[in-house]
Amino acid sequence: MFERLKNLFPYKAKSAEDFVEFVKSEGCPTVTAMSYLVTVGASESAAVGLIATFQYYMELNSTTPRGRKVIWREFLFDRFGSDRGLSDSAARQAAAIKGLMLTEERVKVLRVQLPGISIEQIGPKGPMDEATFERLHRDAKTCGVTITG
Repeated sequence: MFERLKNLFPYKAKSAEDFVEFVKSEGCPTVTAMSYLVTVGASESAAVGLIATFQYYMELNSTTPRGRKVIWREFLFDRFGSDRGLSDSAARQAAAIKGLMLTEERVKVLRVQLPGISIEQIGPKGPMDEATFERLHRDAKTCGVTITG
């Protein structure tokens, strides 16, 4: 009975290391990673759309064999600007690329920490494949985005 109730609520990991340990101990078969953004303190303008602080996050999630969700969310960076203005278009594109690349770096680390577990990165159009990663790195080079670890 307790197990069924426990499975109704996701386990929110306290850190990336806690997420890895929980996934290992529960025998989770897959992990997905994605980046997303949250708008904070937005004001609407007819000319440039939303003017706000855009916070970029990465989310790691998995499901135990018994069906319980496991989640870890990590703040990556933030950017102040608009969502439509032409003067911000390069910064928006660079921020989106940076979020995807930071998530890709975390996926590489997870593949070492969790051997034998399927780890997949989700992009704007679904699961990312080799062609998508090649385009991401090509776009990053064009925009001058680099990730130093």
